[in-house]
Amino acid sequence: MTARSSTISSIFRYCLIDVIGNFLYWPLWWYSRGLQLVGIYILKAIQKTEADLGVRLMLVNMFQPMYGQNDREGRIISFVMRLVLLVSRLVVWLVVSLVWVAALGLWLMVPLVVVSRLISIFSWS
Repeated sequence: MTARSSTISSIFRYCLIDVIGNFLYWPLWWYSRGLQLVGIYILKAIQKTEADLGVRLMLVNMFQPMYGQNDREGRIISFVMRLVLLVSRLVVWLVVSLVWVAALGLWLMVPLVVVSRLISIFSWS
């Protein structure tokens, strides 16, 4: 008799504490720890995109001649070419960064939209 009541008690405790507790804790996690994890991930993704595109490397070597041509024409062509590459890579980096920021905005909006939709579905008026 005690083993059965102990099993029922543990099932009840599991349902009450774990399931309902996690359901109530979820919004707090979503906007605290979850937001922090997503923010760190997005920041690292933006930094990786910058490193992959080599924007900093382009800035450092902006006035260095390409292919070792030290004459005036070679320096001018190298500068213009690197300027075109820098601008195009900055545009790509900006677009990727804006997509990541939009993803962060979606992260913030999803629970609000879901809750408002559920309220509108189940409201009686």
